[in-house]
Amino acid sequence: MGTIGVFNWILAGLQRLLAQGRFTDCEAVRAQLEAYKRQSDTVRLFLDEQGYQVSSDYTTPLKDLYRDYKAYCIEDGYRPVNNKNFQKRLNANGIMTERARFGFVAYVRKTDMAF
Repeated sequence: MGTIGVFNWILAGLQRLLAQGRFTDCEAVRAQLEAYKRQSDTVRLFLDEQGYQVSSDYTTPLKDLYRDYKAYCIEDGYRPVNNKNFQKRLNANGIMTERARFGFVAYVRKTDMAF
């Protein structure tokens, strides 16, 4: 492809970008973005690798879950987030938390199958 061909290819891409108002979605990019989000969120890594799943009726004391998360981070060389951010990250990952009689709980259950 010559210089003029490359320039025309760039212009066509620019026209498509302006018409759509955003870049074209691509499955490969979505997959890479999801992998990056997973790898950069130690709470999500902990939940996935330790086999925790959202539960509608089973609760785990937040202090116990946070203790296990910190141990996981130390063992795997990650820097744990503080308790407040841990709860926020749980919520961002679809896990509801609430205050119970004995402290905060998370609606999460550990499954037998950890990855």
